[in-house]
Amino acid sequence: MRFNARHEMYIPYEHSSGRYLEILSYFETKGRVMMSASGVMKRIWRVASKSFPDADVSKDWLSTCFYTRDGVAPHPDGRAKLVLDAASKISAVKLYHGVFPLSLQEWEELPGIELGKERVKELVRRSYSHEEAKQIEELQFLAQGSKNLGSYLDAIAIASDNPHPKIRVLKDFSPPRSLASLRPLEINCSSNIIKGGSVIALGELDNKTCISVGESKKNGKPKTTLEQMLSIGRGKVLPEHWPQYVAEVELLFQKN
Repeated sequence: MRFNARHEMYIPYEHSSGRYLEILSYFETKGRVMMSASGVMKRIWRVASKSFPDADVSKDWLSTCFYTRDGVAPHPDGRAKLVLDAASKISAVKLYHGVFPLSLQEWEELPGIELGKERVKELVRRSYSHEEAKQIEELQFLAQGSKNLGSYLDAIAIASDNPHPKIRVLKDFSPPRSLASLRPLEINCSSNIIKGGSVIALGELDNKTCISVGESKKNGKPKTTLEQMLSIGRGKVLPEHWPQYVAEVELLFQKN
């Protein structure tokens, strides 16, 4: 799989597969963090643009299901919570049959956006137009803004060559063994979403086949200056790719 385009000479993304907690540890040793749902959405709409110079990279981002550092916390009564940066709350010590178990009190105290059981049922069963989906509070929460969500959903529509795709939000799930738990949130691949799949799926912490992408730590510091990074590309990046290269380098420094 190729998640970095040829002009992205600083290699902003590194992908890995395996058990969720092992991937987190691996990225930590590389000075990276697993991407959030917001980050995945943002990257997808950027590479889906017709101006993006590398079709192979666009294809791999659009055709892959990604585990994120965000999470879904199902409650045994049918409610659920969406939790940002859930990875920081998960440890191997309490791992139980592929989930991170929670007491009912821990579930109540978990920060995030809560979905009542009727709301869960609605998001599982209902199909939304791509314009309706832009207004869904839960997706805006994960995307960290309506602009990011709208651009992401537009990218899916463009990829499908269908201006009116139908979108579901949640993949159907059943809370395991009357247990409250916290599980990785997966962003479904665009091709599955287009075919009637759901944007959000629940992952398992001991899954050996998940794909995750690590990006530069947002609180880290670049090893080079912006001008030094631009100088690396001068004379190496094709003229038609130079504006995109500059944009990507500037984005890297904005993150840091």
